[in-house]
Amino acid sequence: MNTRRALFLSFALLAGVTGVAQQRLPNYPGVREGQAARQALASSVSLARTSGWWQDNFTFIHPVGNDTFAFDARTGQRTALTTRPTRPAAGGGGRQPGRGRQFTTLASPDGSARADYKDGNLSLTENGRTTALSQDGDEARGIKYGSASWVYGEELAQNEAFGFSPNSRYVWFYRFDESRVPIYYLTLNQRDPQSTLATERYPKPGQPNPEVELYVFDRQTRQTTRMQVRPGAFDEGVGHYIFRIGWLADGRLYFRRADRRQQVLELCASDPTTGITKVLQRETNPEGWVDGDFPMFPVGNDRLLSITERNGFANWAWVGMDGTVTPLTSHQAEVRRPVHFDDQNRVLFYMALDGKRHGAQLWRVGYNGQGAARLTDPELAHQVMPSPDGQCFVVTSQSDTVPPVVRIIDRNGQVKATVAESNVEGITRAGYRRTEALTFTSADGTTELNARLHYPVNFDPSKKYPMILPVYGGPLGAFQTSWNPSFELPDSYCDYGFFVLEVENRGPSGRGVAFKNAMYRHMGRAEIDDMAKGVEMARTKPGVDGNRVGIIGTSYGGYTSIMAILRYPDHFHAAVSNSNVSDWRNYDTTYTERYMDLLERNVEGYDAGRAATYAANLKGALMIYYGTADDNTHPTNSLQIIAALQRAGKSFEVQVGPDAGHSAVSYQRSLEFLIENLILRPATP
Repeated sequence: MNTRRALFLSFALLAGVTGVAQQRLPNYPGVREGQAARQALASSVSLARTSGWWQDNFTFIHPVGNDTFAFDARTGQRTALTTRPTRPAAGGGGRQPGRGRQFTTLASPDGSARADYKDGNLSLTENGRTTALSQDGDEARGIKYGSASWVYGEELAQNEAFGFSPNSRYVWFYRFDESRVPIYYLTLNQRDPQSTLATERYPKPGQPNPEVELYVFDRQTRQTTRMQVRPGAFDEGVGHYIFRIGWLADGRLYFRRADRRQQVLELCASDPTTGITKVLQRETNPEGWVDGDFPMFPVGNDRLLSITERNGFANWAWVGMDGTVTPLTSHQAEVRRPVHFDDQNRVLFYMALDGKRHGAQLWRVGYNGQGAARLTDPELAHQVMPSPDGQCFVVTSQSDTVPPVVRIIDRNGQVKATVAESNVEGITRAGYRRTEALTFTSADGTTELNARLHYPVNFDPSKKYPMILPVYGGPLGAFQTSWNPSFELPDSYCDYGFFVLEVENRGPSGRGVAFKNAMYRHMGRAEIDDMAKGVEMARTKPGVDGNRVGIIGTSYGGYTSIMAILRYPDHFHAAVSNSNVSDWRNYDTTYTERYMDLLERNVEGYDAGRAATYAANLKGALMIYYGTADDNTHPTNSLQIIAALQRAGKSFEVQVGPDAGHSAVSYQRSLEFLIENLILRPATP
């Protein structure tokens, strides 16, 4: 599931779906004035940032429009360049398969062979000769070698279903048996005279999952060996999921495996010739789930840098090839990606969320765990770009209230040069206020949560203004966090006379295991309760009209929006729900069961998280949008809640994206809806 707060803003492809909405927006009160203020803001404010790069270990290139400057990290001297140096080629990136899919062809590292997937089977071509690595694959029967289930690509980020060892000798590949997984049918091309039907084996809670095995073909011996991926039966314990596959320096194949509930995660290594498997690391969370998408990094030939949450927070640990796990960091906060490995001096540079309002900080620690030191100001949050040798860092620093500044620091945290500074005086000149950093107590009565309030343009404290919450609210992937203490310009909704409230909620990653566990088995409750508490806090602020509050989101944010207006009809008075999951029974097993537990173990939780349960509560204005070709949050979700609201005798608006996938209604139409229902004709409280 996508995890971006304002996903609905990005779907420009839908501009033609709703047309120009009869051009009502330009004629609404205050719209032209607000748009003029936005233009004045854009022309008078600049936030410090850099699109620059390290040309070498000590020279940082900083482009500014048509100008280019070079900064010497040793002296701090800035030099204007007459020509812009060529930017070094960046690594990574490259092509990706389609959403939820895997690559279908791959060449060996030495170029001597190519593996290809087709129609359920995998073949290997060497010197013009093709060898079938499988023969009984049949997609129609749900048997596949060298391809994976849709949920593996979508929810486990498994974009490869086969691969070569670094020395090109071995080929690993999946076998999936999806024969017991029900097929979901999705109608496509509905604008054409003859529609078509797409099929996908899509497991939903309470249904069988695809059964997975892992094989290795030895190109020297021409033998295929099945890896011992689980100690017992498929549905018993770890080995239900097999993912994140690769090779260790000692020649073994590694993979992660989890139980169906995803409360146990093991990092394993298998001998490619015998299939014998050893557990290298085991993580458990009996009160929630274990995230399986954290990256790990080989350091030398004898250990890996991996994440452990054994102290309640994501910290770094060394994992030896013999299965020993040695903690490297012990923060009471979560670490983030490594910034630089200094193997010569045996020092790791990394980020940790231990700053004010959980701002990211640059840390260093010796490989032996000694000499840990924070190198940045904990009052600010930081983004870091290391020099090639890790002797210097370009650091962009900011907070909710402090505009960004870009500096170069050395490995001891000493400032060597200032690269760029912000100019934000134009915010007030354009008629806006700076955003306000706030905190409030969550619905559990103890956890402090963060919030940020954007003021409407030309704010008059003697008047009352409506408020909008753009939301996501759901669980997030590795190294993501729901709160980032960054300096933000007034939101575009402010141009039209709205307050905008950003709120943090319990459940996403970034603040430890207990913070995440608050959502376990309770999606649709903890996060919605926290958002309601955020609204209660904000409506005590001068000018906020607590009887005119809107909420808008897409994907999980669409679910959050519809649950908020149904569960808290006196807090939320208008909602735009895009591509929602209205009932977790409709979503895939891998995602849903991770956070909601198995259906048979948590029927009450699934019922409480179902939007239709609260259909009779609708008081305010609701817009539901879905794409008819959405293969992620299926149209079933919107159709079910639409039917429930109709049965309850409720009035609401539906927008449909014909042949559109996982998407959102156009920004203009959603804005019109919010203006019409919160400003022009607000619902009676």
